[in-house]
Amino acid sequence: MKIFLNVPFKDKNIVKKLGAMWSPGNKKWYVENVDNLESFLLWIPAHLKNPHVRQH
Repeated sequence: MKIFLNVPFKDKNIVKKLGAMWSPGNKKWYVENVDNLESFLLWIPAHLKNPHVRQH
């Protein structure tokens, strides 16, 4: 499953080093088929961490 991340420009090198990939078409960083998402929790959108949070 592909999960798009909310990564500010200043954090791009961090997520890249952790294994995230850049999607040129979506202009977003993402992770796919990662066993442990704990390293990416800071950048995972709230509506994916808690499905009861409404997305704006």
